[in-house]
Amino acid sequence: MWFTPRITLLPYSGRLWPLAQSYRSNPTDFKVTLGLGVLNVLYVAMGLAAAWLWRANPGVLLIVAFIAIRTAFLTQLQTCEPRYVVVCFPALLAVAAQLFRGQSKGRPSKSGEK
Repeated sequence: MWFTPRITLLPYSGRLWPLAQSYRSNPTDFKVTLGLGVLNVLYVAMGLAAAWLWRANPGVLLIVAFIAIRTAFLTQLQTCEPRYVVVCFPALLAVAAQLFRGQSKGRPSKSGEK
């Protein structure tokens, strides 16, 4: 669900498998679909890294809880579709943005000083 390229409104098929055949049949379609799939993986990786680094922040914990609960709920549905996780991407990007946040005054540095 999380790693499916969201291209339903774009003029691309979204097919990657089998790799060689998909590339031979339409290289542009394959490259765009692969690029958007890699972008999804990058978003999730950045969100996981930021959640790990800022796990003591209550705001980040609340967003991570929302994403985890929604994903757990979606795994229980019989008609689960990748589009149901789209509402989690703004929350995921908010968590990922914490990677680019500077050192806050309230958070101690690695040496233990404030």
